[in-house]
Amino acid sequence: MKPAVLFWSKTGNTRKFADIISDLLLEFKIKDFLVAEIREDFTFNPLDYDVVFLGSPVYRFLPPREVVSFVDFNMDKFKVFVLLDLLKCLLNSVLRFVPIPAFIPE
Repeated sequence: MKPAVLFWSKTGNTRKFADIISDLLLEFKIKDFLVAEIREDFTFNPLDYDVVFLGSPVYRFLPPREVVSFVDFNMDKFKVFVLLDLLKCLLNSVLRFVPIPAFIPE
């Protein structure tokens, strides 16, 4: 399996989730994966990966424009695409592996 962990982060909170996902991949002995931040000049081919984790904050019910542009540009390349609020979905699955203090902002 070759995963990619993509994220956009303004304050660093979504970056922390991306780091947690990459740590979990390493724990599962998966070493060949990409971790990258989505910016305006970001190029990526989803067909090169088996699974893509995409993390983004939500502002006024929408992800940032860089993420919207990325999804619009790549939508036809994804086999299955589900947009989910990262915080709500990952808290249920990640917190059982990570101590609660890791999520408390400094």
